[in-house]
Amino acid sequence: MTTTTTTDEQGSFTFENLVVGENVDLYARFDNSTESTVTIGKSIPDEGSAAPVEASVSAPALSATLDPAPETDFGTTEPEWTLTFNRPVAGVTTDDVEEALSIGQSTIETKAVDGSGNVELDVSATTTEGGAIESVSWSVAEPLSDGVTFDVRYGNLFGQIVGAQYGVNVSEVNDTRVRRLPPSLGYSIGANTNAPATPAVGEDGNVQVSNVPETIDYDVSSVSPNLTINVDNSEAPVKEYQVFARTVEDTENRTEAPQFELKRTISAENVEFGETGGSVTFRNNPLRTNDEGTYGPIEWKVRAVSINNVEGDFSETQEIADNDSLDLNSGQFADVDGDGDTELEVTFSEPVSGISAGDAGSDYFGISDGSGDPTALGSVAEVNNGISPATATVVVNLGDDGSNTANDELTVNGESSDNFVTDLAGNSIKVESDANKTSL
Repeated sequence: MTTTTTTDEQGSFTFENLVVGENVDLYARFDNSTESTVTIGKSIPDEGSAAPVEASVSAPALSATLDPAPETDFGTTEPEWTLTFNRPVAGVTTDDVEEALSIGQSTIETKAVDGSGNVELDVSATTTEGGAIESVSWSVAEPLSDGVTFDVRYGNLFGQIVGAQYGVNVSEVNDTRVRRLPPSLGYSIGANTNAPATPAVGEDGNVQVSNVPETIDYDVSSVSPNLTINVDNSEAPVKEYQVFARTVEDTENRTEAPQFELKRTISAENVEFGETGGSVTFRNNPLRTNDEGTYGPIEWKVRAVSINNVEGDFSETQEIADNDSLDLNSGQFADVDGDGDTELEVTFSEPVSGISAGDAGSDYFGISDGSGDPTALGSVAEVNNGISPATATVVVNLGDDGSNTANDELTVNGESSDNFVTDLAGNSIKVESDANKTSL
């Protein structure tokens, strides 16, 4: 046999007309149909007697669901929320809710603020026939600005709310314990989902570059180009411009191309007349490495990010490279390898390329002495590139005994020749003012 009764306001209850001598199991059933054991095997006393039961049970937890959840990005500038309870609640009115709630963010632009600078809210509730609240909804009285992040503060709202049936407090909101909720819940507004305009770099673009030296050597210690940007809000309002770059120092595996990395973020918000700017610095000899002689340009590109964090396309890749001609330091006849024979030793200002041991020396160098019988050149014996200090030495065997070297003059072929020496970036020797010639 199963029978039920209902507790009074003090939690007392009575069962009557039970079978004397039998044992009963007693359960508490709550208004959400869950049950909790009170006692098992309770003996029913003689007729007319009472069998007191003193026990306590915990009412089912009172929880709430906030929609949308914190950290949501709204697709509208008129956000709305609904707080729904798993059982009807009491202890608060819509006025209490409105007083507890506030929205705050220093950059929110709206006319709907109260005397304290908080955004005005419209609050409503759905209730049972008895007046207990089942859910609370609120929205902003006037639209907020697009692209802002803001907080919803709720004061002691969850401390005021109690279950209408059992008086328990709210224990969880969106499966998070109330005591672990942050004091304010973060949201953002991203109504404009367009990608911002792609930056154009150059004289005709919206990104201007200055302070880059006209001549850059591979051994430059640092380069700091200045960027002046005319903020382009034509496709979507821009929050920032990001500068990505890569250099030979940006990878440990020298067999793989370095990856572009974010080097600088330039804010575009609150910019007068649409123009902003910043400097990007590349340090530590960005065109070369010390250990392996790896060599390469700085490559960089720019993209815009909208106020709603939509990333635009990158600009065309820009390059800062070694454009300085190779310099001839010196040339001399000497017994370089100590074998008793004379060789031609040519020293350059930086490591060289385009010439290898075994090549014909006359492909790259010329010897003249005004007599018509200059010293003959043989093959290239060795090419020694130094990184620190940055030099190169090329040793060329002679094609004769080297006895007629008194008035010899060395000429290093320039790029107008079929064969010529270059630096690692492909720059050839200077030929203006006979910079490619020296007396031996």
